[in-house]
Amino acid sequence: MKGLLWKDFLNVKVHALHYGLCVAIFAALSVWMKNAYFFLGMMLFLSVSITISSMNFDELDRWDRFAVTSGVPRKKIVGEKYLFSAIFVGGLFLLGSLLCLFSGVSGQDWLSMPVYLCVSVIIVDIILPLFFKFGVEKSRFLYIFCVLAGMLVVAGSGFLIGGQNAKNILLVLCVIAAAVAVLGTIVSVFVSMKIMEKKEFS
Repeated sequence: MKGLLWKDFLNVKVHALHYGLCVAIFAALSVWMKNAYFFLGMMLFLSVSITISSMNFDELDRWDRFAVTSGVPRKKIVGEKYLFSAIFVGGLFLLGSLLCLFSGVSGQDWLSMPVYLCVSVIIVDIILPLFFKFGVEKSRFLYIFCVLAGMLVVAGSGFLIGGQNAKNILLVLCVIAAAVAVLGTIVSVFVSMKIMEKKEFS
């Protein structure tokens, strides 16, 4: 598993400058404007983009076929992708939490943060089985749709802030999003493993 993770980190390293600039620019804007939502929105997009980049490299190099013929268990290939995604989603979420501290957001605003996290997880849960089944290029349109839908959800949660009973509504939304994210991950991993078990590499 460590070797597979290291391989993905090396692959996405070529985009490290691009990702680093995005994080730095949005982080600076969030602190300057005292609004962490700029960074949290970027977190949603960037965490998914990094996962896609790693799978795109694998597809271009036909890595999965090489790994399977080399004796790497298919379940390990699937599990590593979810772990790789979780590392970046969790890491960017923690960075977003620190920015919220520096931005001085209110207690109510903190409730929108788990929504961003859960939406990122849900998007990954949807796109990974599609990528394992159809490949990155064929699933790119669905990925764009998922990201846009996710942004609409988090934008909707942002509108709730400041409204009547906003805290209670956001709390319910957090619980629902967390439940969907957890159950979605379980189902997504199961589906991805089934896809990989039946997949033939030519």
